[in-house]
Amino acid sequence: MSNNPPVETLRDGPLKASIFRNEGENGPFFITVLSKTYKDERGELRDTNAFSAGDLLPVSELGRQAHHRVNELRRELALSRTAQDRPPERSRRQGRRER
Repeated sequence: MSNNPPVETLRDGPLKASIFRNEGENGPFFITVLSKTYKDERGELRDTNAFSAGDLLPVSELGRQAHHRVNELRRELALSRTAQDRPPERSRRQGRRER
């Protein structure tokens, strides 16, 4: 995933939900990684997937928001595929026979 940046990142303070688009045998799909950003003893930013008890409710809300956003992304993808598969529309003038 490091060479595949997230298509979107939702945040709530130090908590984040990173949504990635991947390609599979059946086409594109999305995964979400939940993490918490913190500073280590040297002051460098790090991410962890371990959460304290106080993080759990906000993490679950962030997961709910990510779920809705992934569904929107899937819908957008399906609509763009439908538009690509549709033959170009002919104008009324093109559709008429010459007399």
